[in-house]
Amino acid sequence: MNKKLRSMLALVLGVVTATSFVACGGKKPSGDNEEKPYEITKRERTGWKDEKEYTWNDYTSQMPNVWNTILTSDATNVDMAGYVNSAFFEFDYQLDENGEIVSGGFTVDYSAATKLEDVTADYVGQYGITEAMAAEGHHAFAITLRQDLKWDDGTPIKAEDFVYTMSQQLSPNYLFPTASNYYSGNYTIHNSQEYLKQGQSGYFDNASFGYQADELDISAGKLGGNNARIALKSALDWLSGNSLNAYVNAYGDQYFDATAYASLLALADEAGNVAITAESVELLTQVITARASWGETAADIINYMYVEYTYPEMDFEEVGFFVDPEDEYTFVIVFDNTLNPIDAEGNLTYEAAYYLQDMPLVKKTLWEACEDQTKTPWVNTYCTSVDTSASWGPYKVTNYQTDVTYTVSRNTNWYGYNMEEYADQFQTDKIVCNKVAEWSTAWQMFQKGQVDGIGMDPTIAEQYRNSRQAYFTPDTYTFSLNLQSRADRTNDKGTNKLLNYDSFRKAISLMLDRDDYCAKNSPSSLAALGLLNSMYYYDVENGKTYRETVQAKEAILNAYGATKTEAGWKVGATEYTDIDDALDAVTGYNLTLARELMTQAYNEAKEAGDYVEGQNIVLTYGAEKQTANTDRVKNWFQAAFDAATKGTPLEGKIKIEYFFFSSDTWSEQFANGEYDLCFGAWGSAAFNPYYLLCATQIEEANRFALGWDPETVNVTVTLEGDETHKGGEFTYNLQQWSDGIQGKGGTSVPNFSLYPTDDKLAILGAIETAVLNAYY
Repeated sequence: MNKKLRSMLALVLGVVTATSFVACGGKKPSGDNEEKPYEITKRERTGWKDEKEYTWNDYTSQMPNVWNTILTSDATNVDMAGYVNSAFFEFDYQLDENGEIVSGGFTVDYSAATKLEDVTADYVGQYGITEAMAAEGHHAFAITLRQDLKWDDGTPIKAEDFVYTMSQQLSPNYLFPTASNYYSGNYTIHNSQEYLKQGQSGYFDNASFGYQADELDISAGKLGGNNARIALKSALDWLSGNSLNAYVNAYGDQYFDATAYASLLALADEAGNVAITAESVELLTQVITARASWGETAADIINYMYVEYTYPEMDFEEVGFFVDPEDEYTFVIVFDNTLNPIDAEGNLTYEAAYYLQDMPLVKKTLWEACEDQTKTPWVNTYCTSVDTSASWGPYKVTNYQTDVTYTVSRNTNWYGYNMEEYADQFQTDKIVCNKVAEWSTAWQMFQKGQVDGIGMDPTIAEQYRNSRQAYFTPDTYTFSLNLQSRADRTNDKGTNKLLNYDSFRKAISLMLDRDDYCAKNSPSSLAALGLLNSMYYYDVENGKTYRETVQAKEAILNAYGATKTEAGWKVGATEYTDIDDALDAVTGYNLTLARELMTQAYNEAKEAGDYVEGQNIVLTYGAEKQTANTDRVKNWFQAAFDAATKGTPLEGKIKIEYFFFSSDTWSEQFANGEYDLCFGAWGSAAFNPYYLLCATQIEEANRFALGWDPETVNVTVTLEGDETHKGGEFTYNLQQWSDGIQGKGGTSVPNFSLYPTDDKLAILGAIETAVLNAYY
């Protein structure tokens, strides 16, 4: 999973926007000392008529080290890759004279591609496509490329180049982590996982094979002819990546026969595996069928089993990604699930831009020259230097010094310079970016004209944030302070165990003046109380965002203690008839209540033996290194803790100290409980708020807060339904709601992704409220 999506136990602070402060006026464009006229063809292709060479001088605090998306998912590297790659489709919104999105004005246009066609019916009996799949369509798509695509050296690009690249992306010799993008998540390319894992042996979830109960041979201990075992403590697709052991521990006799489970667990080894015997099968059957509320039968026992299996050898020709046999400029992608990138009339939908905007691409000769087969898995140095780089984007890398500087220059072989829609979009001929660790140094360079843009820092915010040279660009990211959920440290300096108390964590939330934090530490941000900002669209074509819905507004009001009345909403002692006025009254800042909760946490921890009178509470603040910025932030939080404990038994006892992490392992170190306070963010996936919220806050693969389990939080939502979807009151835990709203199979939860829009928004709002209450 891309680190952009990763979140931890967090306290939401702000919605981050990118801010630029740009130089202008009175000076010539920077660049070579001698102004060079464009070649005539270059001037015509870019649409710019002046004869100057334009250079943009930039800076960064973190340098990229690889710029190919097969090799990285790091945000800094991916941003760099944007210069040298292109998109099949581009999308945009039409705006009215006031800059507002025009309803129905969402457009998707072809860029590197010229045609997208549903060809599911052409491949019946191949690549897993059945007659039924062919009848519904939406499984196989042909993408036709422009015939003027070229690498920066003029080498033509054809469909076979994309197919070769996907064979490397999924190569079992490399085992790239980014390969999971193509066999899990929003879509699955047929046989992608099977190709990647070929030759691997072991026990795997039966969900990968789909063996049924009538294929269980109890006397031989086999399922589908393969050795099998009951997996009590292993992740199960049937339980959305959770284990039966976790479910029984969470719910006990509410859903299971806990007594039978104890007997079954007694048969297991240390890893929770149980041999298949008449006794174990009988006990498992009793466990899952004893309560009607769990809704399972004896036939479901195979969903709790792992099967011994060796993935067979497989040729890439069996993967659903291949060149169209009739056109060297067309490749076909076959998905096991359904997508809708084109409508019934063949027009592009937002899914084309969202799911199929691009595919990885490498230059074969250069890739193979960078390959190192002496290591296991293989490694590749493609796109880590000028000599190992190739571009099919608007720019190419022309200078790179590790951890010092890079330059990208106009790639005159880019197809886009021949397209009318890109006219006048690429005035800059060259971008030079130098590493500058400290903002103060960058500010001095900006004032001297050595860099052309600079991020807004609190030290200049009051003077310059309203300048006509300040540009604010909204982004999808929500910035957060992450609180450690595995607090078990006590030493001669003090303890951090109060972080385990809900009262202490809630006190921290209430003590933070988010507006003040943004003003003093992140002036390009807005204070946020929710988990998703205003950039998440539930109705893409019409530009409608989740944050503007009644359901989203009520989610915030419910989470922060407002009360719904007959007249409207009551916030504190004030009643509001207008929901927006009520929402404006909620700040999340209540120092009085924070102090009461600090005292409550003190009493609870002292009674439990987790705090000794007079003991210091030492919370470690994670940073890669100490800078003026980290000092300012650390001091702001220290002052906030001092104010929140004033007049309480904890006054003067909470101290914040630095913990210096590695930039490569910061998230793992936090997950392991090595430090207590860590800043992070989640974002992207703007067209799928249901996925983004659940993926970052609930899914185990991305949830670093190991001390909190969403399966223990039940949520009740009333849905209207429609003629094909049952309405009524539904109660599920957060993990089950996550599965249902994303339409994930293999669970006993309805596919809520097919429900009416208002119902889906009600579910999303209820999830957001529950996560804020239980998790933050």
